[in-house]
Parts: sequence; C-alpha cells; structure tokens
Amino acid sequence: DIVEQLGRDLAVHRGTLDRESLALAVVDAPDPAVRLAYLAEQIPKLPGSGIVYCLTIDDTRRVAGWLRSRGIDAIAYSGQTDSDERVQIEERLLANEVKAVCATSALGMGFDKPDLHFVIHYQDPGSPIAYYQQVGRAGRGVEKSYGILLRGHEDVDIQDHFIETAFPSQRDAETVVSMLDDAGGPVKLAQLEGEVNVRKSRLEGMLKILEVEDVVERVGGGWARTPQAWEYPVDRVAKVTEQRRVEQRAMREYASSGGGRMGFLRTLLDDRSVEPCGRCDRCRGTSVKLDFAPSLVAEAGSFL
Repeated sequence: DIVEQLGRDLAVHRGTLDRESLALAVVDAPDPAVRLAYLAEQIPKLPGSGIVYCLTIDDTRRVAGWLRSRGIDAIAYSGQTDSDERVQIEERLLANEVKAVCATSALGMGFDKPDLHFVIHYQDPGSPIAYYQQVGRAGRGVEKSYGILLRGHEDVDIQDHFIETAFPSQRDAETVVSMLDDAGGPVKLAQLEGEVNVRKSRLEGMLKILEVEDVVERVGGGWARTPQAWEYPVDRVAKVTEQRRVEQRAMREYASSGGGRMGFLRTLLDDRSVEPCGRCDRCRGTSVKLDFAPSLVAEAGSFL
C-alpha cells in the first residue's frame, strides 16, 4: 500500500510478523453468558494484566461491570471515555494497577506496554489486520503471553452493521449536498436533521466525510457547500465494502482453518518463509475447555 501511495522508487525491507512469545487460541462460545463465565474464571489465572477487546461501547461496560462483580479489577475504555480519564486508565494499565481494561479499538495505535500478558477478544473483530494489530500488543517484552479469540453469535451482526454504515447512503448524501447547494449559505445542523431524517451522530459523521472530500465546509456555526464538483462515489463505496466483506470472511477462515494460527495470519499479511509457530492451540493439538460450573453461567446470564 505504501508503494502504491508513494511510487515505486522505494526500497522495501520487511521483517517477520511472528511473535515468539505469543500463544494464540480460538474459542467458539456463541452465548455471551458463557463468554462472561470464561472471562471470570480464566482472567484471574492469567499472569500480569491485559486487554479485553469488545466490538461495542456497551459491551466494554458490561464486561468490565461483570468482572468487577466477580472481584476482578477491570475498567471500561472507549471513544466515549473522557480524554483525561483515558490517560489515567492507560497509566494504570502501564503500571499494572488494573487487571484488565475492557476496550474498543479506541485503545489502539500508540499504546505500547511491553509487559502486556494477554489480549482477549470478547467478539470476533472484522479483519485480520485489526486482529493482528490488537492481539500483537501482548508479549512484546515478556517470555509468554496469550491471545485468545472468543467468537459469539452476535459477531457477524455487529460487523455487518459497521460495514453497512461505514458510508452514508447515496440518498442521504445527495439530499444534504443538494440542500446546501440550494441554500446558497450556511445551514444549521438542526435544519439538516429535519430534512435528512437520520440520527444526529450519523449526520455529523456524514458531514465529516464530505468535509474531508472538500464537498462541504463549516461556516459560522453551520455547514455550507464548497465550489468542488461532486457526485456520490458509487464505485469506491462498492470496492471498499467488498474488501471489508473479504476481510470478514478471512476472519471466519482464521477461526476454522486447520493450520497454525500465527502462520495463517502471517501468510494472509504477505509474510514470507512461514513456519508452524508450535505455540497455538492448533500446533499443540489442544483446545480451550469451556468446563466450568453451570451456576457461573447462570449468574452471568442474570447479570446480562
């Protein structure tokens, strides 16, 4: 991608994507109560501190609340968390003052904790790149770490929602642009809401996309049309959407393939000379057992 963006007058040097300290595993657990029970039982047994990644903000709060109810020091973290509080949470995690941070992808690039011992995914992320980046935060400076992917029944529905709402619909985008064209001056957000009939957050997201493309601009507390010619990018939207579907299918293949986990990810990300890692559940011929007291699952179900 870098070569495509900058041109071919580049020397490309690639290192291995392997992480010798990281042991990967996948657990099929469709019922969220079973996943909560697994977390409550397993996290106290894991060394050090780690991250539990969730697909939604609500789930970060649910998982953290459940873990706290079981006496595990856990805290939620997302894009809705106040910026000062986010810094405090990161500092607590860096200092091993909290066992688990239950986070969305907002806890992402730029966060570096070499002694992070585990990364658990409460749900299946939407792409192998996202998964590799997130799980790869574990084990950078310790001899052994764990990357555990829990797969639930709601994963695909959540991923589908993200894919289908990544771009504003053609009708809504054209309505906004046409309204600003006709207005001939700044239009308040509330006026656009009434015309387009979408949630405020969705409308704001749409306007930000159009602003990046230099189609609209902020003027005097409202939004105005720029002179930039525009038509809805049908082909680009279709191309990106299909790529995300390919990534979604690749994550399903990651979970079901018979080969080594790290080898699958490295091959998918164009690594070379891939050998079996010898550490994951596939290479070791083991599987994670969901073998705990039914009463724990019942308590998790009541909590939900």
